[in-house]
Amino acid sequence: MDSGSALSPDFARLVWFAIALAGVFIAVAFYRRRSSMDTAQTPAPALGKIVYHDAPTVRVTDSQHFDRLRKSLRLSAGQHADVVHAHPIIGPRFRVTLNGVVMHDAIEAAHISVVFNGNQVSCGPLAKEISYNEFYVPRAARDESRSAVFYYNESGNALEFMRIKVISIDLSTNAAELEVMQMRGNWPGSER
Repeated sequence: MDSGSALSPDFARLVWFAIALAGVFIAVAFYRRRSSMDTAQTPAPALGKIVYHDAPTVRVTDSQHFDRLRKSLRLSAGQHADVVHAHPIIGPRFRVTLNGVVMHDAIEAAHISVVFNGNQVSCGPLAKEISYNEFYVPRAARDESRSAVFYYNESGNALEFMRIKVISIDLSTNAAELEVMQMRGNWPGSER
């Protein structure tokens, strides 16, 4: 009888452990099913359309935020696009103009002009600067920073970054598709 009474508490613990383990498996199954249903309900973007990704300000803390802007532009020669709406008195704040499509160093390149808040922008080594904020930009390569136009400024607790890269070029229609990304950020200062 001693062996039966000693086995009974261990058996009861084993049963309760099995019940708890089954409950955990059921909870995980419900969680996975719910998360897969959420991802299945997000619609896919329509093919063949211009996609604009305007991300709102992402609030991290009261004194820290980042503004992000990403747009795809399809321009023909002579067309321009105001990435940030032009000010009625001052004029364009961020404008990209496609002057044409050219052959540069035996590769297709977009001839673009950039107006960016009166700042001078730079380019990677595969792009060529023609004059002030005017560039020959080839289609983006694997290392896209080498074939892009960009601006970077860090001042105090603020950071501003802008990049323009060429996605595709069509010589027959003298058109190009560009991707423009701009980011501004502020973060709390470091007190020492």
